[in-house]
Order: sequence, then C-alpha cells, then structure tokens
Amino acid sequence: MLFVFFCRAVFVVMFSFFCVNGAITFGSQASTLKFPSGGKLLLQSNTALVVDGTILTASPNANSIQGSSANDVLAFSDGCLQQGSSSRSIITGTLDPSSSDTIKLTAGQTLVCDNHSVIQAVNVSGLGSTIKGQAYFSSAIVLADSSSSVNLALQNKLTQNITMNGGTVILQDDLSLQSGVILSGSGTAI
Repeated sequence: MLFVFFCRAVFVVMFSFFCVNGAITFGSQASTLKFPSGGKLLLQSNTALVVDGTILTASPNANSIQGSSANDVLAFSDGCLQQGSSSRSIITGTLDPSSSDTIKLTAGQTLVCDNHSVIQAVNVSGLGSTIKGQAYFSSAIVLADSSSSVNLALQNKLTQNITMNGGTVILQDDLSLQSGVILSGSGTAI
C-alpha cells in the first residue's frame, strides 16, 4: 500500500510541471495527460508534441501550456484539449502557446466544440477548414488572407467577430450573431 501511495505521489509531482523536448504520441482520445491545478506543460527546443489523446489541465487559463518559441506547438490529430471544466475542444490543427496562445487551422483542419468556451485565439489559413458545434469564443476568429476559407457550422450565436482579411466564410448552418458581433473587413460569406 505504501508503494502505491509513493507511486501516485511521484506521478502527481512529476506532472505538476512537465517539460517536453521530444515527441509523445498518444494512442487514442481516451489516453490523457492530466495536470493538476497550478501545473504546467512547457514545450521546449522546437517540440511538436503530437496529440491524438487528451491534454487536460485543471486550470482554465491559457498559461497552463507554454512554449519557448513559435516552433513549440501541440499538433492535434483529432485530439482533445480541455482546460478547466468550461473549455473543451476536439482539434485537428495546432496550438501555438508561445506568445498568443492560438489554435491554428490550415487547409482542411477542424475545431469542434460542444457547449464549451474556446479560450484561445483561432487563426485559419488555406482552404476548407471547419469550425463546428456550440462554441463560445473568447477572441475573434481570424482568416489569414484571400486564399483562406472556413466552413462554419455553429448551432449557437457567434460570440466574437470574424476578421475576414479577404477570405471566405462558408455557412453550413444558419448563422446567428451575438449583439455587436460582426464579420469585419472585406471578404465573402456564402
């Protein structure tokens, strides 16, 4: 019994501050890397951590995952990012925690959020990415340029602006906007 307690204590201490300089591949969304309150995942040395499992942080703030450069990213492949109890997303794309804590979707990648907040910024580049579900965004969705498009299938009101930058929003469902929310800049909505 003492050995089991010791192993649990070592495991919790080890994951209170977890530094990654290599790559870890999960087996499924059921595989979870969990960080207690105050715990941090620090990506270093050009780390691309492939996530097809779940990253779970007890804290809902963006500082629980950090990178030392723009090359330190979490590369999600139908993986789950859950921060606290109110922010949970299934992502095929990357999370860049280095400076702006941004989910980046490129050509054909997806962000699915059902009745949870998306606390990260969302940037879309390339054609055919999809954002769907019941997402409550904390900041604007930004299309990179005129060669960017996003399929939007939201079942709730859009809570933040979309910065068009000449890009295209393709509506998969009716789009309702929260009061004051706009599609800003030039671009196309179809």
